[in-house]
Amino acid sequence: MAEHQIALRTSFDAAHPVADASPPWRGIPPKARSVADAEDATRRGGRLQRHPAVSIGWQSIDSAYSGFGEAVLLVGKGAIVEKMSALARRYLDDGHGWSTRNGRLRHADPKVQRLFDAYCVAVARDRKMRALATTASWGEVFWMDIGPAPDTLNPQGERMILVRMRRNSAFSMPDATRLRSVFSITHAEAAVLAGLAAGHSVEEVATLRQASVLTVRKQVASLLSKMECHRQSELVRLASLL
Repeated sequence: MAEHQIALRTSFDAAHPVADASPPWRGIPPKARSVADAEDATRRGGRLQRHPAVSIGWQSIDSAYSGFGEAVLLVGKGAIVEKMSALARRYLDDGHGWSTRNGRLRHADPKVQRLFDAYCVAVARDRKMRALATTASWGEVFWMDIGPAPDTLNPQGERMILVRMRRNSAFSMPDATRLRSVFSITHAEAAVLAGLAAGHSVEEVATLRQASVLTVRKQVASLLSKMECHRQSELVRLASLL
């Protein structure tokens, strides 16, 4: 399926796309380029490592967002990647659109690239967050939040940008423990809700849970009441928010 982009905010003045200097890496295997770019980003990050506050601040942010399954990148002027988390490296290495080239965050689709560049310029100017989504593969989407980096990551008044990236799949099973906590439902109800959100029918959920269809239907009725929904599709929509 052809890649496309979904902008989740109003359009902003487009920035001029950054020209790619093709000759330096032409003929180099993709894996070698990926390793070289990662090493290049590490060398550039050394400049920021000399600022103790920046190093401590980045470690805190990396740890916090990684705990929620979100990749983070610290981007400077010209879309130069100054720092990236381990999860971000894995995302950029898998070949689904986003990558680093000459130390810059790039996308295979020129339209997506122009929009990303425009958002970075806009965020640097007004310090307001933008959101962008791109397809990774069939049924998978990359969600990106592009916003101003905290003051601790802005040495000498530089206007750095923090890019948060997460990968959502239509085939992933929602976390029942999280559903239970957010919606104040029982563990059994959370498991049923997770099954429905994953696309299973009531009968299929009953089979997977080795329960009777009648039991699952009663649990669905309880979910409708507790979550103040009128139909099963509304339950699925609420669960998909997590």
